[in-house]
This record gives sequence, structure tokens and C-alpha cells, in this order.
Amino acid sequence: MDEFEIKLKILINIVEEKKNLLTSIYDITENQETFLKSGSSSEEFEMFFLEMVEEKQKYIDKVLDSDKVFQRIFLEISDGFEEKASLYKELVTHLQYQIKIVTELDIKIKAVEQKSKGILEKRRIPSKTVVSKMSKDNLFTKYKENNKQ
Repeated sequence: MDEFEIKLKILINIVEEKKNLLTSIYDITENQETFLKSGSSSEEFEMFFLEMVEEKQKYIDKVLDSDKVFQRIFLEISDGFEEKASLYKELVTHLQYQIKIVTELDIKIKAVEQKSKGILEKRRIPSKTVVSKMSKDNLFTKYKENNKQ
């Protein structure tokens, strides 16, 4: 195995791990929506909801960290990528497929979050319980960047 192939496999592992993290984020997001739709309203509700937000933020932070590693490694192999990519077509195709899945997961997360945001606004839950917009926007930007590569 040469250096390009090793780094390509590392990129695949990073994207697969990101897919797993996003799946967890999606599950939490769906649980938040279900919880919000239930109409529960109490201090316990707010505490439980806040715990879900904090847990989701931990996953988001891990995704952002993995994006940084992905970009660093990709930059290392970007020179000559097109020439070598043909030698490792199967790996490159797999990487592209995984990036597509990650992008689709991101879109699904955003759709559920948008619905939840509407429910939150109707319930007037304090804004401190909502994941920061900057984190979500930053996450989406990273996915789009990775998808272009």
C-alpha cells in the first residue's frame, strides 16, 4: 500500500464515523421532535430536553473535529488526486458514496430541526435549550465542503 491509498482509507474511515455520528444526531433530533409534539410541559420536561441538546452538541463537536482531520488529510493528497484516483477507483467511489450518505443525513437532520424549531417557538421554551445556530450552520458548511471533494 502506498501513502495515497492509506490516506484514502483513512478518509473513508473518517466519513463512515461521521455517518455514525450523524445517525446519532438524527436519532436525538427525532426524539426531540417527538418529545416536543407530546405537549409535555414542566421543569422535568425542560431538563430532559436540555440533556438531549447537550448530548447532541457533543456529537456535533465530534463531527466538527472529524471534519478538520478530514480536510487536513485531504489537503495532503489533493495534489495529484485526479491522477491517482483512477488507480483507486473503487476506494474513491466508496468515499463519494459515503459522502453522499452524510449529505443526505444532514438534510434530514435540518428538516426535522426546522419542524422542531416551529414547535419550540410556539411553546416559547427558553432559547438556551436550542443548539446554537452557528454550530448547525458550521456543520452544514463542512458537509457541503466535504461533498465537493
